[in-house]
Amino acid sequence: MEEFEEQEAYKFIRNTSKLLNILLRHKPEQAHLELDRNGWTDVRQMISKVSRSHYPIDFELVKHIVFTNDKRRFMFNEDLTKIRATPGDGVVFDLGLLPVVPPEFLYYGASAMFLDDIAKWGINKMNKQYVHLSPDADTAMTAAAKRIGPVPLKIAALEMYENQILFYQSDFDVWLTDHVPSQYVSME
Repeated sequence: MEEFEEQEAYKFIRNTSKLLNILLRHKPEQAHLELDRNGWTDVRQMISKVSRSHYPIDFELVKHIVFTNDKRRFMFNEDLTKIRATPGDGVVFDLGLLPVVPPEFLYYGASAMFLDDIAKWGINKMNKQYVHLSPDADTAMTAAAKRIGPVPLKIAALEMYENQILFYQSDFDVWLTDHVPSQYVSME
């Protein structure tokens, strides 16, 4: 019985995380959420609106999801009164990030089936706000876990920066740029 309850709790947390991802990243209108230009919404209002339009949630559940999500999909502001999706696909918002000098190399976990395309056109942001790069190959491969046959690629980030391509560093040590031209990409 206890194992069943644990499985049900896990499913509920996973489903709530998926719901928050949809609402904060893709369709805030489904729960009548208002996101400011930086993607933030009031936590208490979000909890109230989600509880009315979908199913009951509380602050402790939301806090658990934010702090334990393995993909770090959400973040709070400093006093935990606002929440937003971390940069990714979906709603585009101003992150308020300033350009910074990247390390010499960054990494990207690419699907093996797209290596020929990357060799021709580089790494594009596709449906995301930015291309997401990692500080090491292991982190890049973790981020690429859902891709088919992930392959770590080494990015000459500092050389890109020296050639006027801007980088931003977001929370959780994710590096962002608009595009990685193919000449800066090599196999790890």
